[in-house]
Amino acid sequence: MQNYQTVPLKHSIVTRLLKITFTIYFIVTLTVTLIHMGVEYYHTKSSVIEELKILQKTFEPGLEDTIWTLDLERLDSILKGMLEHPIIIGVKALDEDRLVRFGATGTIVDRDGEYIKIDDQGRHTVIETHQKLFSSLFSHAFDLSHINDREQEIKLGKVEIYSSNSVVWRKVKVSFFFLIINSIIKTIALWVFFLWVGRIHLAKPLAKFTSAIRKLNWNNLSESRIQINAKGQNEIKLLEDAFNTMITKLHLTMKEFKRAEKEVHALNEELERRVVERTSRLTEANQRLKSEESRAKKLLSMNQMIKESIPTLIEYALESSVQHSHSEIGFIVFFDDNEQVKSVHTWSTIDGHSRFQSENKVHYPDFESIEWQDIVINKTNRIENEVHKLAYTSVKTKNTIPVFRQLIVPVIQEDTLVLIAGAANKTDHYSYYDAYQLTLLMQGLVTIMQKKKADEKILTINKDLEQKTKELKASLALIQETQNQLVESEKMASLGELVAGVAHEINTPIGLAVTESSFLEYKTSELNKKYVTGTMKRSDLEKFMKTAQEASLGILKNLNRAANLIQNFKQVAVDQSNEQKRKINVLNYMNEILVSMRPKYKRTNHKISVNCPDDIEITTYPGAFYQVMSNLIMNSLIHGFDHIENGEMIFNISLNEKNLLIQYVDNGKGIAPGILSKIFDPFFTTKRGKGGTGLGLHIVYNLVVQNLGGTISCSSRPDEGCQFVIQIPIKEKKAKH
Repeated sequence: MQNYQTVPLKHSIVTRLLKITFTIYFIVTLTVTLIHMGVEYYHTKSSVIEELKILQKTFEPGLEDTIWTLDLERLDSILKGMLEHPIIIGVKALDEDRLVRFGATGTIVDRDGEYIKIDDQGRHTVIETHQKLFSSLFSHAFDLSHINDREQEIKLGKVEIYSSNSVVWRKVKVSFFFLIINSIIKTIALWVFFLWVGRIHLAKPLAKFTSAIRKLNWNNLSESRIQINAKGQNEIKLLEDAFNTMITKLHLTMKEFKRAEKEVHALNEELERRVVERTSRLTEANQRLKSEESRAKKLLSMNQMIKESIPTLIEYALESSVQHSHSEIGFIVFFDDNEQVKSVHTWSTIDGHSRFQSENKVHYPDFESIEWQDIVINKTNRIENEVHKLAYTSVKTKNTIPVFRQLIVPVIQEDTLVLIAGAANKTDHYSYYDAYQLTLLMQGLVTIMQKKKADEKILTINKDLEQKTKELKASLALIQETQNQLVESEKMASLGELVAGVAHEINTPIGLAVTESSFLEYKTSELNKKYVTGTMKRSDLEKFMKTAQEASLGILKNLNRAANLIQNFKQVAVDQSNEQKRKINVLNYMNEILVSMRPKYKRTNHKISVNCPDDIEITTYPGAFYQVMSNLIMNSLIHGFDHIENGEMIFNISLNEKNLLIQYVDNGKGIAPGILSKIFDPFFTTKRGKGGTGLGLHIVYNLVVQNLGGTISCSSRPDEGCQFVIQIPIKEKKAKH
């Protein structure tokens, strides 16, 4: 068995890969573990707070009674009893203004925010444990109130129950310990396994390759082949094949090399001759390359000056073109869309940059010359290395500089002349390469100017869009506010109609009671006259007593009827204006709703029936529940029973797993398929202009989904009535707001 030299473990590639892999693995594991611990900790803390809320319900009646009776000794006993609970470390009871403390025990926080420990003898000790992470306090406070004989609620004060982060720590420290141990064990196991596998499948095969390369015999390459016996076509096997193929090719190449070596000597002489020839060409190309590099730098500088103003860019381009072409004078003439001169820019070593408008007189370039007109019309380059009768007049010194050599190039985009640029008085002759360089520089200037104008236009458009967006947001907010006001108005209108209907219902029993009272008063006055005149008989008294008894019974019966109507109206009206949850008996509350809705259909032949067990009770928002049921009834009366005399509305109410299932069915004219999907949309109505607002079923949908946390669906066919299915969760869950 052969022995191969391996790299020490600490320098091995396996160890390096292991360090990188497990560094990432450790960071990920540590992060996940810390997140897990944090979530576990705060979940446990939330559970402790929930336990404090549950303990509130246990101790609240006793605390209310002791504070109402001012039985401070019993209050102290209750507070100490609460302290026996493992999650409570302190309790205090304050008056309504949080100024007078009825009693306190354990560790609490005073008005100044200091932590105070109160022992059984009432001694106070200021402690500093709140500075430690796991000893800070948190609390749950609740108000105490008493309902007197007149059913008036009297606020007594506030009780605050304290717990500590140390309580939470005691609950989670065991799970934290096992979580950390689990992560450590998995990390160590994976480390050892990965190291073992890497040494076998990577380090040892690589050691074989290293040994074979070190023993490579250049004189006899055929004996340098290696065999690792790797399983499958993996990377090691591919490396083995590639190495053996390389050895074979090297063996052939060495033979070819010796043959080619002789040919190389013969070619060296020919190569030296060609090197001399091409050196001169490279020198010329190098000069052009430097020129190209200079132009590229100028274009790059212009691109970096994109934030500069257009006059600054033009000045830089002019100066660059003059310096790049080794000239003395340069100019750029800009044209408008009609190819008329718009502005002229010149640059010279004497004046620097100068700008002229189209109406200004310019001596150079000469716009009146035939040569210039030919350039404008034919849009071709012009190179003149011998010029006569042309001169540039200095703006500063007013001196005339003769122009003896010039280069002029037009820049065209989409067959339109954009500008004409030129340079004059180069020390050497101008060439077509100079024209090419100047054209590229000017095209770069045009591109940057167009981009800058486009950016400015986009910026203006963006500002306009931002302004339009602000206006649209304001309009949307106004629409939403208007919609909310309309919904609220619809609710108040419903309450107003309820008041008017109940007032009409109450009018009958009250009127009968007034009539009976007037009749009784008349009979009493008649008997009193007989008594005063001494003509009263026994039969008169007996007749009066019988009449008074009958009248009293009639008055009492009608007043009781009115009182029941008022009581039902009071409860329903309070529920509509108050959004507090309370427990209701579903059947009883449905009957109250039908009583309040009776004025809407009592003069018709329509009927409403409720099929509901009498023992179903739920905790819900009664006002929202009333609004949903009443709107369904009104929807049938207004829309479903249009031109129908004998309408029937049925409520089938039952419990379905964890939901209250309400099936509302009527035998009205139904809903057309084309509008069935729109009935819950706001402001959609088939009675537009006839009193319909389009908010009735929209309010029903919002109340069921958002306030009651349930679902509602509708199914209907024309002339076959309509069915609404409502499911309301029995257990409390967060409603959507």
